Amino acid sequence: MKHVHSRTPANALERLKIDSHMRFTPGWDVELQRMIRDAPSRNAVLTHYPPSWDDMSERRVPAMCLARWVEEAAGQRVLMLEAALMDPLPRGRLLRPVPFAAAGFMFAPARVMEDVPFDPSLDYLFHGEEALYSARLWTHGWDMFTPDRNVAFHHYNRDGAPKFWNDFDANPSYHTRKAAVLRKVEALMLSEYGTGGFKYGMGRQRTVRQWWQYTGLEPSNRSQAMDVLRFCWVEDNDRHQHRHHQQQEIKETSTARHTAAPTSLRPPWWGRW
Repeated sequence: MKHVHSRTPANALERLKIDSHMRFTPGWDVELQRMIRDAPSRNAVLTHYPPSWDDMSERRVPAMCLARWVEEAAGQRVLMLEAALMDPLPRGRLLRPVPFAAAGFMFAPARVMEDVPFDPSLDYLFHGEEALYSARLWTHGWDMFTPDRNVAFHHYNRDGAPKFWNDFDANPSYHTRKAAVLRKVEALMLSEYGTGGFKYGMGRQRTVRQWWQYTGLEPSNRSQAMDVLRFCWVEDNDRHQHRHHQQQEIKETSTARHTAAPTSLRPPWWGRW
């Protein structure tokens, strides 16, 4: 379905990809165009998990700055992305860079779908798809940023409503297909160069190994925890963790600091925000 929806009209200037069940703030389109216009990269993708619409007064902005390894199938572990709620940036500050893209909210120049089309063969893949697409974006030369304001809110959980995994759990053939898809994802994510040039593979602007270095994660260590201070900015306040489909508060405080990406991987705008 993502592959079908990624087809870009000839006259489109920007593309907005969202989940179902969303509510928008007044002037959301003007705000997004302002952010993309002022972004420090020509290939900017604004992306995050929108906050829950249970509280549309939420000013803190979820940033895609966390990930952890989870077991998605027997013996197969993938990166599950998470977000931390951050205080909104003052206007005029450069957008915060992040290493991950959220499938539920992405705004970018329309050519992103030509450069990095969604793979139509990733049947039944949920956790693992966002990390793969993040790596594909980055290796194609796209830079991901956190919006400086919340412009959309999502309806999470929907207790009692039908979910796709109800059908999935009832059909063993789905699990066989998903296991094959996960092997494909792993092959792409662990390849040194990520099969650059393949339509649904990695790009040639940067290598997938450099993306792993950018995230601070080592793909051979599936028990590694991501450095929370590498991309999450914490300024002497409680940090909150916002996951896709659930929101959970973590009682943790920290002094503000930032662990920089390796110098060789820093884009020209790094450190100026």
